[in-house]
Amino acid sequence: MKKKELQELIKPDNFSKKEGSSEMREKQNHIEEFWTQSESRRLEFKEQFPGGKQLAKTSVAFSNGGGGKIVFGVKNDPLEIVGIANDKLFKLEERITNHILDNCEPTYYA
Repeated sequence: MKKKELQELIKPDNFSKKEGSSEMREKQNHIEEFWTQSESRRLEFKEQFPGGKQLAKTSVAFSNGGGGKIVFGVKNDPLEIVGIANDKLFKLEERITNHILDNCEPTYYA
């Protein structure tokens, strides 16, 4: 993600005015910290649904290793939020769930 995009994402206007300034700063710091991370053993970025059993393998690895996050709609190199169309979110969520349930044993829930 480009620095300019990150600054736009975390600007105060994007947060509720009801929140106290310390809460707002905490949320801003959390968002900035998250988006400045690179992929690791607990964080994986996916621009789109991967082919084959890659998603199942990644989710099992996260499950066995104490957890992790798979973030869809993000290009990894260079880090860029490409997003997912609203009309495709439900279908993608269903596809992810079914893929994990069909390819992972014993069954676990992500």
